Amino acid sequence: MRSTSRARTWIRSHPTAADGCLALAVLVLVLVVSPPAAADAEQVSLGPGTLLLAIAASMALTLRRRAPVAVWAVTLAAGVGSVITADSLTSAILPGFIALYTLATRSTLLQAASAAAVTAGCLLLVSLTATQSLDGSAYGLVGWSGMAAAVGAAVRSQRQVLAEARDRAVRAERSREEEAQRRVAEERLRIAHELHDVVAHHISVINVQAGVARHLLDVDPSQARASITVIRESSQAVLTELTAILGLLRDPEAHGTRQPAPSLRDATAVIDSMRNAGMRVTWSINGDPYDLEPLIDLTAYRVVQESLTNAAKHGDGSAEASISYEPDSIRLRISNRVAGDPSADAPTSGYGLIGMRERVASVGGRIVIGGNERRLFVIAAVLPRALP
Repeated sequence: MRSTSRARTWIRSHPTAADGCLALAVLVLVLVVSPPAAADAEQVSLGPGTLLLAIAASMALTLRRRAPVAVWAVTLAAGVGSVITADSLTSAILPGFIALYTLATRSTLLQAASAAAVTAGCLLLVSLTATQSLDGSAYGLVGWSGMAAAVGAAVRSQRQVLAEARDRAVRAERSREEEAQRRVAEERLRIAHELHDVVAHHISVINVQAGVARHLLDVDPSQARASITVIRESSQAVLTELTAILGLLRDPEAHGTRQPAPSLRDATAVIDSMRNAGMRVTWSINGDPYDLEPLIDLTAYRVVQESLTNAAKHGDGSAEASISYEPDSIRLRISNRVAGDPSADAPTSGYGLIGMRERVASVGGRIVIGGNERRLFVIAAVLPRALP
């Protein structure tokens, strides 16, 4: 098996050399079947002219893959010439059948059938002209020509089927790899969103309260102590959520206590934490609340959470938030006054804002983020009631 595999590899790597070896083998076969000096009367001797034609036809097979049509024409002409010079059919026609097979493996079925008909017709015609009669061996030329073309066409068809199968396998493998990469990218993006949303809110609260505690440490120790308490609670919350996320990443099948994904109804907890941090938040609900699909519910919650986190970072300490329940959609609007230059302190890009845009777009919603000349920074989102 190993030697066969190595031989196939060598033939694929050196096709011309392999065809040269085939040409020599065919020449030997031609000479053996009809030796120059025949021993019995029934064998046909190859005269000098016929011998030269046989050698030329055999050697032409060296180029059968590079120029199949030309090689077929040369071998057919040599075979016809050998019949004329020998006044009989000789083994010099053998290279023509091999060239016909090669042509059939590299052409259409119609072209192969046409070449087989031309080969058989030319040999029959010249044989009839040379011998003035057609015996059984002459009629066998039709069978040999048809067989050579049929085998070549079958090989071509098999190669085409194998090539298509390999191509389908390659495309399928590429599709699987692309799908795996896409899923990995989506999962990385989802993890990045969750980590940012979980950490950013609590770290923002910790940052604000740390500044308050530092400012009031000497002036109002009791208020500073309250701020430190909020810092401790926020840090415990973020550590708990990070531990849960990392544990799920390490072992997705682990059975443990898992909290449900937050929803818009949990937004009051975010507002309370902001208020505990000293932020003034006005919250209003318009319309009759209704249940949302889990992914839309989570998206609405994250929009409120990130918007209030941005308000705490860049605002003047106050924010207004509202939700409107409409028949086919819900509208979220969170606004805050910007402390200082709006263009400098309220950027419209960043991981949090990018994450909001991606989340809203993934559920078929729309979001507008930006400030205005009144130093008011607004985040307005419209989410569908159901996934599209």
